[in-house]
Amino acid sequence: MTLRLLLLGLVLLVATPGHARGTLYATVGNGVSAPVAGKEWKHRFAPSYKFSLRAGIEWQPHKRVLLGPELTVEAIPLHPRDSIYADNGLDARYTRTRATIGGRLGLVFPHGAFFFRAGLGLDYVGGWTRTRGLPRVKYDSMSVAVTPGLGIALFPIKYLEVGAFFGPTIAIYDFNDGAGEFVAVDFDAVLTIGGRL
Repeated sequence: MTLRLLLLGLVLLVATPGHARGTLYATVGNGVSAPVAGKEWKHRFAPSYKFSLRAGIEWQPHKRVLLGPELTVEAIPLHPRDSIYADNGLDARYTRTRATIGGRLGLVFPHGAFFFRAGLGLDYVGGWTRTRGLPRVKYDSMSVAVTPGLGIALFPIKYLEVGAFFGPTIAIYDFNDGAGEFVAVDFDAVLTIGGRL
């Protein structure tokens, strides 16, 4: 059913006149994701590199407004805190991946726009911890994630978009390692570049 709706949407997009069908966009981003709230989360992990991929379509219902849905996929190789792991003879590797569906609302200015974004989706953390010389012990957890935020996009030339995005990610994890369920809040800062069609 979902595939049929996507195909129908693509057919309508192609069949709609250019001035009315909206603008397709896709961006890649690199930045940092820093734990800012959740005692257990901040205790385990330090600020980490973040990769982001966004794609969507937006319409301009008013000359000063852009509005549309978007899909976001992100990957974060988490940086374990040495004070918890390495300094205690533990190796640790964790990766966080996330897929959200949401939208962005833009306020247009010449050659760009300020955006408010909001997304909801799935957030997965998986990895392992190992006492040196012993087998790895795997841990993982999946959560619903909420990702509000603000951003700016510049359109310096036709087909090009560059910008930045700032905002928190809120999730709840349980690694089943005795710590119980805990809240994880990160603040993300990402620089982006992409195309518009």
